[in-house]
Amino acid sequence: MTDTFSLNAGSSTGPEIQSALRALHQESVVSWAALDTRTFLAPIGDAWSPAGNVRHLTSRCTARPVPSDPDVARARIMDLHASSVATLCAAITRWPEPALDAHRLPHPLIGRLTVREMLLFTLHHNRHQLENVQRRFASAPTGTT
Repeated sequence: MTDTFSLNAGSSTGPEIQSALRALHQESVVSWAALDTRTFLAPIGDAWSPAGNVRHLTSRCTARPVPSDPDVARARIMDLHASSVATLCAAITRWPEPALDAHRLPHPLIGRLTVREMLLFTLHHNRHQLENVQRRFASAPTGTT
């Protein structure tokens, strides 16, 4: 696994960020796959469900109706997330290294970031969501999830 926090805006190349995103996605898939569908779709106490965290990372999921079959809903959520990660990784390859620092994008909470900073933030945010779910399961009383 690539250490997300060893990557920083000054030294992370597009291919390094792409590799870290792919590795984190694989780690996430393993973590989500370890949950049965009921647990994947159920809130963790008052917090989002694991599925809610994945949907949060894949904004395209929120615009589509959720199928009534839980297994189909889960598969759709995971497929959309995989597609989003693949699309982002493919987009990274089209950016020359200097352009990653030359262009800025707006982030709604933290302001304008370079493309490289936005990619690193995306990597950090995905790690954060995965670790939040893992932490909540670890601290949840037995039988509450």
